[in-house]
Amino acid sequence: YTITSPNDAADRDLKDWNLQGSDDGVNWAILDTRTGETFANRFLTKRYDFDGTKAYKYYRLNVTNNNGSGVIQVAEWRLVRVP
Repeated sequence: YTITSPNDAADRDLKDWNLQGSDDGVNWAILDTRTGETFANRFLTKRYDFDGTKAYKYYRLNVTNNNGSGVIQVAEWRLVRVP
């Protein structure tokens, strides 16, 4: 998956999160966990790879921390299937 930093405030950037998948929207499996991530520039797209063979019906990004703001902001979050 990729995450692109927003155009303005670095303190809104995601820092810690986990990617989750679910088949029913109720029970969620953690697929990937990241901590201490940084984005050096605005509109910077970073790619995150993880081992996963199961496809899920639903995905969500559970953000647990940012860089100090009371809100979070991302320009784009994209799921990418790599063959």
